[in-house]
Amino acid sequence: LPARLGVNIQQDANGFTYSKSQGGHTLFTLHASKVIQYKGNGRATLHKVSITLYGKDGSRNDHVYGDEFEYDAAQGTAHALGPVYLDVQAPAGTRGTAPHNRTVHAETSGLIFNQKTGEARTDAAVKFSVADAQGTAVGAAYDANEGVLILQKDVHFTAQLTKGPLALAAEHAEFNIDTRQLALLKPDARYAGEHNTAEQALVYFRPDGTIEKADANGHVNMQDDQGSELHASAMEVVMDEHGNTQRATLDGGLLFSATEGPHSIHGDANSGILQLGPDGELKRVEMHNAVTVVDQEIGPVNDPHGSVTREVRGSTVVIDLVTSPQGHAQAEKLMASGNGVLTEHTIYSDSPPQNTVMKGDVIQATLREGRALDTLRAQGNTFLTNTNPSGVSQTSTGDTLDIAFAQEPEKEAKLRPNDIPPSLIERAVQRGHVTIVQVKPG
Repeated sequence: LPARLGVNIQQDANGFTYSKSQGGHTLFTLHASKVIQYKGNGRATLHKVSITLYGKDGSRNDHVYGDEFEYDAAQGTAHALGPVYLDVQAPAGTRGTAPHNRTVHAETSGLIFNQKTGEARTDAAVKFSVADAQGTAVGAAYDANEGVLILQKDVHFTAQLTKGPLALAAEHAEFNIDTRQLALLKPDARYAGEHNTAEQALVYFRPDGTIEKADANGHVNMQDDQGSELHASAMEVVMDEHGNTQRATLDGGLLFSATEGPHSIHGDANSGILQLGPDGELKRVEMHNAVTVVDQEIGPVNDPHGSVTREVRGSTVVIDLVTSPQGHAQAEKLMASGNGVLTEHTIYSDSPPQNTVMKGDVIQATLREGRALDTLRAQGNTFLTNTNPSGVSQTSTGDTLDIAFAQEPEKEAKLRPNDIPPSLIERAVQRGHVTIVQVKPG
């Protein structure tokens, strides 16, 4: 009967071997160097135990081993009575420099192996490692048939990456070794000065073990030690083989903000895409649907009690960036389409404010030093209005609008690195069905 059920039992001078087969494949083999049988209750103590798990198709070669197990024939379980170890191999096609770099090694206690299901499980603390990374968790389960490793709760993981250490925590984690997918519940990741959290995340790995992409959902929050923050409902991050982010797609409403002393920028949109270069530097920001971006400075250097505020709105806003000499991402070009609006509002401490509004179906602008307007071109239903400190308001409309801006000459103080340089309209040319209206106060 045991043979007909796919069960083979052998006992010889080298100990005790128990294996089970199904569909022409051996599911697992249990070997013990010594067996002490207890009469009457169907239990035995196994010494120097090694359990090899082959999976349902025979493609795996995972190992559970320890010094002493209690075997219950009635329940079909082997219960570790001391420390126990688990080595889980990556898929056979995985590339790597050495086999140990493709093995998840875990150490725990109280593990129970169920010969009926082929599953190993424990509620005790677990230490695990893979290559040069280490982690801990409380409770674990491994199903060799499905190739799924589960870390029940209180998961902590550390690894050394290109830009420094990665510290990852999660309430629960599941890794499907065959599909190379890691599911995380409430992940909390800290890396290279950034802190990222979400309700859940799914990480996809390449065959060589590098991250291909990651999907995060539910209250996705990203912030760095420079004061920048980004919030969204969902995010997809695509990475290259060196661990650098190449593209991040955000959806479900996004909010962002950054503050550097008196200078701040914030905005919102329904969705967005961040494009990054080979070394992870930010190259382009695309925002879609009901976009608003506000750039503000309180107390510019030429007027400590004033302020300069620029606002961009449109159905789509695209910002192209370059790397500054200081190594920071710096805006170079800006495009707003779908009823684009660009407003500049300057409040002076010793005179009334000045306000300039520029509109068009499509607005394209270039910037100096990342913040000062240099040129602007608007097409389709263009609109320009300027109200100067004297209260004189001039409004013009047309088919196209071209503006060249001139920086105000520096007087006594020099601009600080993060100041918004004041931009004044040096020349504005409007063409096609042009109308001009000027309104003077009182």
